[in-house]
Amino acid sequence: MTNNRIYLFFGFGEGSEYVLHPLYQYMKDLNYNCIEIDMMKQQNAIDVIKPLRGKDIVFITSAHLFMDKKNFSPYYQDDGIISALEVIEYLKPKKCIYYPHDLVTPVLPQDSMWLSLFDVFLSPLPNLNHLKRYAEVVEVGWIKKQKNTPPSHYVAGEDLRVAFAMSSIGYYFKKGYDFTYEFWKPLFDKGIGIKLPFWPNVLEFESYLKKKGVNIFPSHTNILDLIHSNDIIITNSTTSVTIEAGLSGRMVLNVLDNVVPRQEQLSYSIGISSITSLPLEDCMKTIEQIKAGDMPVRNAPEFILPFNFELATKILSV
Repeated sequence: MTNNRIYLFFGFGEGSEYVLHPLYQYMKDLNYNCIEIDMMKQQNAIDVIKPLRGKDIVFITSAHLFMDKKNFSPYYQDDGIISALEVIEYLKPKKCIYYPHDLVTPVLPQDSMWLSLFDVFLSPLPNLNHLKRYAEVVEVGWIKKQKNTPPSHYVAGEDLRVAFAMSSIGYYFKKGYDFTYEFWKPLFDKGIGIKLPFWPNVLEFESYLKKKGVNIFPSHTNILDLIHSNDIIITNSTTSVTIEAGLSGRMVLNVLDNVVPRQEQLSYSIGISSITSLPLEDCMKTIEQIKAGDMPVRNAPEFILPFNFELATKILSV
């Protein structure tokens, strides 16, 4: 370990797009000199970054590289918002590491053109070696996953554990709380709990739903813990949670809620046998059929692995 080396964890993004905190905490507990900039917690990041210029910096981010204040202004009122590219240009780190926050589209086309600025791409999946054209690729597993996910052993007549992990929260914020409640009421009436994304102002939304009698999984709940502890995960739109659950072997009912074009939603999980995209009405019918013993809970092989903190730390610190 270099005593004067600083490990800068940078996480600007919409809501839950910063995923690096567990690695930050792991390295900090090992006495590495770590600084964390999380948009959900940090105001005016520029004040934190300015004193770091000229120092021995290892920079790691899970942010979209090109997004800056203009992109985030609808969600955050903070004059200190800057992009990952601006940080790299200003600090000129000794080493740059990228780790994606999304399993659906780990790298957007707009991001890929900048990946050559990074020394290492830490991969959450085993099939991203095509990115070696830009940077060294090292598979380290999915950072939200701390343990393997056991298959469901549900037997008809037992309590079927079902959780709804909502996405596209910006759309539902715009449509309003009443619209959202009424649209998803068939789920809520069956006692199915909801986890909202960890976004600004989501506590107010949770409070509204609680007053309606809806079961709430706190927005800060680790999504892999939710996947681990339920037999079926319900999702909507095109969300990374669908892929996280499906690649963990869990049965996923992905509701077609018209937030994105239907064909786009139907196509993005092709090839993952445990994922079914269907209208809300058919989702409810499927749950009732499983409870009645007319259909099994569909397990699949576990594909994503728990995060390898030791390997990731080695990559950052060599």
